[in-house]
Amino acid sequence: MWKIIGTKPKIKNPVAGEVVIAPERAGFTLIEIIVAIAVIALLAMVISSGIAAFRESAAIDQALDEAFELLREARSKTLGSESASSFGVHFTSSSVTLFKSWTYTAGDPANLVITLPAIVEINAIVLSTTTANVVFERLSGAAAATGTIRFIGKRSAKTKQIEILSSGAFRKL
Repeated sequence: MWKIIGTKPKIKNPVAGEVVIAPERAGFTLIEIIVAIAVIALLAMVISSGIAAFRESAAIDQALDEAFELLREARSKTLGSESASSFGVHFTSSSVTLFKSWTYTAGDPANLVITLPAIVEINAIVLSTTTANVVFERLSGAAAATGTIRFIGKRSAKTKQIEILSSGAFRKL
């Protein structure tokens, strides 16, 4: 509503037939303030859930990339006959470990352990062997175990996988 500076709106009193000066309204009502706070809270909730989902997705991608890189490194070291040995990768629900030789030994100081972010876990290790190890054969680079490793976000159940083929090749799914 337009207001002329220096004048007050006048309202006729219908009962007495006289003109009464109406008081000016200043500030906000309690309902207006509550509605504004509710709208701001709703926007903050929508934005924060989007950020959390993005953060979890990025953590899953990071964990998948790190596991993929360890598989690549194990195969490369095996094909390069580093230390005249085979190399492999061991998977648990919360970590991925690069190890030397055909068998995984927990606590070996030569192991390279990568711990997954807290919001990501490996929830399915489906390999053709009874262990959670993928070991590469010298000379050919073939994998002794084939199958899939599935990474999952703990909040959203978003999943990504690595497939290991008998040729020693692997790919992200």
